[in-house]
Amino acid sequence: MEKLYLKAAMDNPLNKDLMNSTGIFYYNNAYARKAEEYFRRAVKIDSAYVYAWYNLGLVFQHLDRDSSKAEQFYMKALQADPLYSPAFDNLAKLYKQRQKMRRWRTLPSVIKSRVPAM
Repeated sequence: MEKLYLKAAMDNPLNKDLMNSTGIFYYNNAYARKAEEYFRRAVKIDSAYVYAWYNLGLVFQHLDRDSSKAEQFYMKALQADPLYSPAFDNLAKLYKQRQKMRRWRTLPSVIKSRVPAM
């Protein structure tokens, strides 16, 4: 399976979705550095690509890397799409995990401010 992803990535080096999918493959197989490499390729292609920013956050949060970097990547995801709820969910979990209760408690008001009025 890895060979298929690598061949596709080499054949399509400007395809952000393919770079993200390759990163997901590596993430799911616990290859954090390789996953990070492909997610970074995706955001290099498109700096507003919410899914790759979010996935970078996952790499740094769940594979016990750097939680401050995870926070930065989730914030980048929210800059790309202010209503991307998975980024809010993981940011809340991260704040709670890091005992940043004040930030955690303010997330509902941040979310409310980003939701367009109906």
